[in-house]
Amino acid sequence: MSRRDFFILLLAGLAPLFAPGCAHSARDNTLFQVSTIDALLEGAYDGEYRVGALTRNGDLGIGTFNALEGEMIVLDGEVYQARADGQVLRMPREILTPFATVVPFEQDHTLSLEDCPDFAAFERRVDAALPSPNYFYAFRASGTFAHVRVRSVPRQEKPYPRLPDVVATQSVFDREEVRGTLLGFRCPAYSAGLNVPGYHLHFLSDDKTFGGHVLDFRVTNLRVAVDQISDFRVWLPENVAFGATDLSVHKADDLHRVEKQTGTSR
Repeated sequence: MSRRDFFILLLAGLAPLFAPGCAHSARDNTLFQVSTIDALLEGAYDGEYRVGALTRNGDLGIGTFNALEGEMIVLDGEVYQARADGQVLRMPREILTPFATVVPFEQDHTLSLEDCPDFAAFERRVDAALPSPNYFYAFRASGTFAHVRVRSVPRQEKPYPRLPDVVATQSVFDREEVRGTLLGFRCPAYSAGLNVPGYHLHFLSDDKTFGGHVLDFRVTNLRVAVDQISDFRVWLPENVAFGATDLSVHKADDLHRVEKQTGTSR
């Protein structure tokens, strides 16, 4: 077999399982990530990657900003910051991120979900509809939500505390009957240490005044656009903090606290 034939077969094997007619090329179906979730857990909050460069790798995504200042929402190639004081700001291209994940979103499949009473129900129903738990998936769902609970965290000062200690004092916000977009990723179990295994979603209202890291939501008749991802790339920071961080053991318990801690609404 020639090298050319080998690569043709390899790319064919990476095609999404949802709909062969909608398959991406490997070039335009890459999940691009800055740093690792375990480094963020340990307090590696110094940003080195500009969000202008980030959006050249994808038009949909989530993350945070230099010094852990707020939650990042990348939607239609624009970058928004959901702050701990409740404000949502559109961010300039030169702002830095210590951790983010983006993808050039292209719908492979649509799921219709009726009467989703909470985040856990969303996870169960989407899991049951996906072809395999072993791929990365990106999600985008717009509609009117009966209830959304989100959180954000304030800018940190050095020496940086660990992320589980930061979210213990997070700001939590609730909104009823809000129209907006739910977006983010489902990462496979084997990505532990690199990203969040399972679902990690952020929210942005249509009027760009409300958003953050999703803790819970309630919605009826939600259509979810799904992008199955066949390629994964990680950019690692070149700074002293990242180099000195102990990443030898995945911190599953800490990550669960960070992702699921609900807090008290402001």
